[in-house]
Amino acid sequence: MAEALRAAGFPLLASKLSGESIEEDRSEAQTGSWGPDDARIIFTAYFEGTANVVERRTTQIGLFHELDRGIDVGSDATSAAQAARTARENGRRSRPLRFKMGVDGCGHEHGLAGVVFAFGLRGQCERLAACVRAVRGVLGEPKTQLNIVGLSRGAVAALAVAEMLGATPQMFVGESAELPSLHSPQLLPQRSSPQAWYSVSWEHTASQRHCPESSSI
Repeated sequence: MAEALRAAGFPLLASKLSGESIEEDRSEAQTGSWGPDDARIIFTAYFEGTANVVERRTTQIGLFHELDRGIDVGSDATSAAQAARTARENGRRSRPLRFKMGVDGCGHEHGLAGVVFAFGLRGQCERLAACVRAVRGVLGEPKTQLNIVGLSRGAVAALAVAEMLGATPQMFVGESAELPSLHSPQLLPQRSSPQAWYSVSWEHTASQRHCPESSSI
């Protein structure tokens, strides 16, 4: 898990999990070769398990979300666009500019139907797509890295997002951009609940599209 966190650009979280010092972790992160070095946006979505709530820190997903120093975009495209406008107006020049989004379990949001039938899961993924598109739209559609972290039913959501990215990338990047690459997922079992970690990057002028790959252990 720590290696996956480092790969996605979260050395602080990785150091907390592995017990390594932050200084050592930063050094390793600087020498790593994973991912687009020139990404201007890193957007990370955290999908909680079936009936869990991100803000309550019921699981490690809530902890990861809390420790993420990115700008919280809220839960819909309107609040995401406002978060991006605020970052732009405040003149935040950090590179990359980080955003985060927490998604409560579909059972919490949709009751029994969400618990039993995963009702609402597709809608949550579409809401994420709308938020990513809103942030990119406000900031001029810069090069973007998207991380999706999910636990249990949230891991299923991460897989669903990957499928959506492969089938209809326009949902995330608009009609004029294409999806160049999707890194294979890391499915990390914890007791009986799987976790999924995906990372994808794209830019507005990409000329090639690759469908997502999936694997499991």
